[in-house]
Amino acid sequence: MAAVVAAARRSVVRLATVLAVVVGGMHAAAQHDSAHHGAAPRDADGSSPTRVFHLYATDGYHRTADGATLYIWGYSLEDVPGTATLPAPTIEVNEGDRVEIVLTNIGPSRPGVQRAAHTIHLHGLDVDQVNDGVPETGPSARVGESVTYRFTATHAGTYWYHCHVETVEHLTMGMYGALVVHPADGPGRAWTDGPSYDRAYTLLLSESDPAWSAAVGESRRVERTRFDPRYFFINGRSFPDTMAASDTHVMGHLGDRVLVRLINAGYGWRSMHMHGFHFEVVASDGRPLPAPLLKDTIGIAPGERYDLLVTLDQLGSYPFHSHVLLDNMNDGVYPGGIHTMVTVVPVGEPLDLPDHVGHGAHGSERAHDAATASAAADATEAVVRMAYDRFVPDVLTVPVGTTVTWVKDDGLGRVHAVYAPSFKSPDLRAFETWQHTFDEVGVFEYECPHHSAMIGYIRVVEPGASAP
Repeated sequence: MAAVVAAARRSVVRLATVLAVVVGGMHAAAQHDSAHHGAAPRDADGSSPTRVFHLYATDGYHRTADGATLYIWGYSLEDVPGTATLPAPTIEVNEGDRVEIVLTNIGPSRPGVQRAAHTIHLHGLDVDQVNDGVPETGPSARVGESVTYRFTATHAGTYWYHCHVETVEHLTMGMYGALVVHPADGPGRAWTDGPSYDRAYTLLLSESDPAWSAAVGESRRVERTRFDPRYFFINGRSFPDTMAASDTHVMGHLGDRVLVRLINAGYGWRSMHMHGFHFEVVASDGRPLPAPLLKDTIGIAPGERYDLLVTLDQLGSYPFHSHVLLDNMNDGVYPGGIHTMVTVVPVGEPLDLPDHVGHGAHGSERAHDAATASAAADATEAVVRMAYDRFVPDVLTVPVGTTVTWVKDDGLGRVHAVYAPSFKSPDLRAFETWQHTFDEVGVFEYECPHHSAMIGYIRVVEPGASAP
């Protein structure tokens, strides 16, 4: 008898869930049609319009700082398959706003990939069950369907959103983005009647395992007990690309107060350290702290958010990075990953990003001039290039009397140098060069004192002698 009663209860629960999904889906589709055609829903009294956002669930490709390409799932502002971005677009509203987010699942562009359902979980916003984005307790959007999520932004603060279908896989594939609630009167304060700031940055931290990306892209089952992330991101960028982007390179004038919103959208624990400054931790998980904490390093667990307020009280450029080992690498190559800079300039000077050349950045005139000069040097002299912590070539044979030119051939922030017992260069930074003339026959080993295992050899021979 007990078994019969239990079975009946399960049937009722399943029926209720089905009805909730069907009714919610029908209502969401109707709302999508109205909003899609530009009709901004208004409150019952005809006053302030509801803020409406349209997101499209699809796939795409993401280029890393070292030139690799990752297949991703994500959200897009375009109703075009294959346009997903990593991270997803940031959603910004004001406290008190009524908000609708219309999610339409337009499916993947890549043939043969699973046509998965998707949702949006509004992480930290304390919405009701039907808007929580959990497929077991509310509606989800299959390919061709839409779901509308509704909430009122009751607390200014830092939040985020992500897919909650098969979360461990969909989140890792890139289905996440930041959500910021400003005070009722807009940006300028950390929360209503809270501390003011001059500039603000939202830094969303995450990681990616290329093996998971490849498996999902080929519709293979992911071995979920083996998660080996190789790429680590701030707003989808890794060092050195973080230095060349205005949303990841923290910049300000002397005396500015800067609000940094930290979001950990990954599955790894991070420890963020800022050189040159102590910051005030003023809020956690969308709520003000009773009193600020003065720190220079803060641990942030998966899913957590912290708001940091820093006063830029000295000039210069200072690293801001994770102190977790792997976080600082791009596929095992250091430096990379979750590393950016805080740059402070005198009042009145422009906040210019540094020159940078990398797979994820645009070239600069300075880089072009350096490349032109380097090409001219190739025509008349022996050249050794220094890029990504390697001498290229690492063994160079030249006739006695040759002048060798070392070229710092990238725009990365790290420094290189040439050091041997009989010759040594000063520290070389982006696109700088240094020369040395070899007047004696022999084999000369040299190294870079700043980077481990970065070793090169110059083999000097008599004119006409052949290379080994």
